[in-house]
Amino acid sequence: KELIQNADDAGATEVKFLLDWRQHPRENLFTDELAYWQGPALYAYNDSVFSDEDFANICELGGATKRCNPLKIGRFGLGFCATYHITDVPSFVSRTQLTIFDPHRQYISNIMAGDSPGLCVDILEGRSDLQDYLSGHVAVYEDLFGCSLTRLGKEGFKGTLFRFPFRTQELAEKSKISNTVIDQSNVEQLTTMLYGAADTLLVFLRNIKTIELYQLPPNCHPSGMEQLLSVTKKQLDSPSDLIQRYVKHDIQSAIEATSAPDSFEMNEATSRFFVVKQGKDIAEEESHWLVVSVLDSGSTSGPLYTKSVEHIPFAEVAVRVVEHNSHWIPCPVKGYLYCFLPLPISTDLNVLVNGYFEISKDRRSLTDIQDKNQTDTWNAKLISGAVTTAFLGVLAELLKLNRSSCEAGFVEAFYRLWPTILEKDAVSQLLVPHFFSHLFHDRQPVVPTMGQEWVSISSACVLDDLFKEKVPKDICSSAVELLLKSGYKLADIPTSIQATVRQVRQSVTLVSFKEYSTQCLFPVMDTLNETVRDEQVLFILRQMKRLDDSSKWLADLMGANKCVPCEPESILVSPSGLIDPNSPLACLYNRDEERFPTSDYSEEAVAASLRELGMKHHKLTDSQVIERALSAQSLVGDEVNRRISNVLNYLFGTHLIGSSDHVQLLEDLSGLAFLPAAVTCGSPHLPWSGDSVQL
Repeated sequence: KELIQNADDAGATEVKFLLDWRQHPRENLFTDELAYWQGPALYAYNDSVFSDEDFANICELGGATKRCNPLKIGRFGLGFCATYHITDVPSFVSRTQLTIFDPHRQYISNIMAGDSPGLCVDILEGRSDLQDYLSGHVAVYEDLFGCSLTRLGKEGFKGTLFRFPFRTQELAEKSKISNTVIDQSNVEQLTTMLYGAADTLLVFLRNIKTIELYQLPPNCHPSGMEQLLSVTKKQLDSPSDLIQRYVKHDIQSAIEATSAPDSFEMNEATSRFFVVKQGKDIAEEESHWLVVSVLDSGSTSGPLYTKSVEHIPFAEVAVRVVEHNSHWIPCPVKGYLYCFLPLPISTDLNVLVNGYFEISKDRRSLTDIQDKNQTDTWNAKLISGAVTTAFLGVLAELLKLNRSSCEAGFVEAFYRLWPTILEKDAVSQLLVPHFFSHLFHDRQPVVPTMGQEWVSISSACVLDDLFKEKVPKDICSSAVELLLKSGYKLADIPTSIQATVRQVRQSVTLVSFKEYSTQCLFPVMDTLNETVRDEQVLFILRQMKRLDDSSKWLADLMGANKCVPCEPESILVSPSGLIDPNSPLACLYNRDEERFPTSDYSEEAVAASLRELGMKHHKLTDSQVIERALSAQSLVGDEVNRRISNVLNYLFGTHLIGSSDHVQLLEDLSGLAFLPAAVTCGSPHLPWSGDSVQL
C-alpha cells in the first residue's frame, strides 16, 4: 500500500508488481557484501518519474519533506520506510539515477558519502563502468517493464522501478533492521491480501487507474513473466478535483482566517466508476462504485482552518452498487477508513470513508477519537462536517441514479446504508447524531412513502407499534391506502432507524389506530368501497376489547357513527339503531325497514359487540314502542293485524313486566290510534218471520 501511495503522489496512472524468483549474478557489484541480496525480490514499477523533490523526500526516512504538500497522501511518516519490512537494501531506478539504500551502513558503507543513507549514481555518466564493472546491478533491472540501464536515452528511464530483495534466514540473523524472513509463504500471504483488497485499493486514489501483479520463475527471461492479477479502474464520468481546487485557492489566507473565505464554500463532487479484476485462475469480476466528495468550508463544523497546511477539510464516502432489474442497488461493504489508501481502522458502517484524518504515527488509529468529550478535535470536526455531508450526498445521488424509484429491493438496500445506534465504533457514534440532525433540518427527501414518493424524514409518518401489533396485514393494507388518500406521508421506516431517531432526540411522527379511526376511517365511512368498509368495521367489532381502552373512545366513536350496513339495500345505520335479527324483537320489524345488519355481521362475536354498542335484542325504549305501534298505520292487509298483535304481545309480555314506571307510556299509547276497529253498516233490519206464520 505504501508503494501504491507513493506512486499516486507522484501522479502515476499505473503500478506493476513483480515477484522475481531468479538468482542474479553475484559478481561485478559495488561491494562484495551486496552479493547476498542478488536473489529473489519484489519489484514495483510505476509510470511516473522522480522529481528532484521526490529524490530529496525519499532520502528522509520519516518522510518529513512530504508533510509540506497537502497533495501528498503519504504524509504520516511511514512511506518508503515500510519496505524495510522485507529488505535491508532497497534500490530503484528513475530518470537517469540508480539509487541504493543501506540505512545501517552494513553493505555499502565504504562507498557512501558522509552520513548519507545510501548511494546515488548517474547512469548516463557511469554507463561504461556499469557495463564493464557493475554488470551485476545491470542484470537485476534488465528488460523489466521497459527498463535497461545500458540502453537509456538522454531523458533516462521514463518511469520508476523499485527492487526489494527478500531477506533470507542468514540475512535476518545479522540484520539491524528486522529479523523477519521473507520466503514463499510470506509472499503468498502478501499476494493473497492483494487479491482480496485489490478492487478497493483504487476507490479513493486520485491518479492510479491500474494495478498489476506478475511472477517470474527461476531461470526465466523477463519476456516470460506471468500475469497473476490485473485491476483496472474505469471512470464513467469526469469528476471535479476538489483537492486541486483547494490547493489553487489562497491556502495561506485560509489558514490565517478565523472562518472560511466567502468565495470558498462547501463543494461537492460525484464520481462513478467500475473496477475490473482479473487474473490467473480468477474469473473476471466487475464492481461498480459511487463516490461523493466534499470539501468543507467550515460552515457546518466550525472554523476548520486552524491546522497546518497538510490538513484539508476533505472527505469522501463510497458505496458499491450492483445493477439489478434496471436499478443500481447499493451493496453493503465492510466499513474501513481510508486516507486515500485503506487504514487498518474498521468501522461498523456499510460504506468506505476517506478523508484527511489526523492519524497516529503507526497509522493504526485516529487521534482523540475515542474521547467523546473531545468534540473540537480535527477528526471530530471532519466527521461531523465533511464526512456527514458526503454520506448524505451518497443517499441523494443514489436516488438520482435510480430516478427516485421506490422499488422494494432498492429501498431495503438503501435503508441498510444508514448509520444507526447499532454501530458501536467510535467513528459511527460521532457520525450518527450529526447525520440525523442534518436529515431533520435540511429536509432532504430520503424516505420513500407507501404512496411511491420520496419525502424528508420530518415529513414522514409511521404506524405506531400497537397499530402494527394489533392490526392484521390485510386490514393494515387497507388502512394504509386510506391514510395515503387522506394525505398522510406514510412510510415503513425500519425500527433500527426509528430507535436511532429517538436516541438522538428527534422524532418521527407516529400514527395510532385511534388517529386513523377518528381522522381517516369514520369520516369517510359512507364513501368507502363496501368490501373495504366491511373489512374494517368487522375487524373493529371482533377486536373491540383489544382495541379500545379505559376511555372507551372506540365505543363512543362507533356509537356516534352510521357504520353498519343493513338489509336489504346496505344502508348504513348506527349500532343503536339496529335490531338483532335473532332476537324476539325481530318480529316487530320488516326487512325493508333497514334495521337488520347484513349477513356478514351475523357471527356471534360481531353481534355481541353490536349489542354492547346499543343494538336492540331484548327491550325497546318507550319511544321505540310508540314508534312500532304507529308503524302499523303504514301497513296493509294482514300485515296490520300481525304488527299490532306482535306489538301488544311484546308490550304486555315483555316490556311492562318487572317495572311499574310505564304510566306515561300507557297514557301515550291510550291516545294513539293504532288499534283496528270493526266496520259497521248503519242500523241493521232483521225481518220478523212470525208475521208470516199462519195460526
